[in-house]
Amino acid sequence: MSNTIDDPKAPFVPNYLLYLLAAASEAASARFHSHVRTRGLRVPEWRVMACLTDTDGSMVTELARYAMIEQSRLTKIIIQMDARGLVTRRSDPTDGRRVRVFLTPKAGPLRRNWWPTPEHTNWNCSNHSRAATAPKSRIRCGR
Repeated sequence: MSNTIDDPKAPFVPNYLLYLLAAASEAASARFHSHVRTRGLRVPEWRVMACLTDTDGSMVTELARYAMIEQSRLTKIIIQMDARGLVTRRSDPTDGRRVRVFLTPKAGPLRRNWWPTPEHTNWNCSNHSRAATAPKSRIRCGR
């Protein structure tokens, strides 16, 4: 059986673009997520901090979109980060109903250490020619 997109008998999942993108993302992200966790952050917290590095003082609605986190979940994450002193929340000066989120100085040391070194991003998938068609559990990454 051929695993090509042109083969009408080809299995669906290994040829489904969204599956392939998700599998590639998972493989590429696994080492980086481990790196983030060793720095004392959860991945959603890293996303928030990365977004705030670019646009400190963002509104929660903007952060939700950029960090790819559902807004009610993001609000809980921000409350936890605020309790840890990593961010602060302030009302928007022009509209008190809006909340803006800012990084605090306490977040500075984490920010300096959160960007991955080349060893965390320059990896190769063994069997990379088959990685796109392998089940997720069979994709193995290494240096």
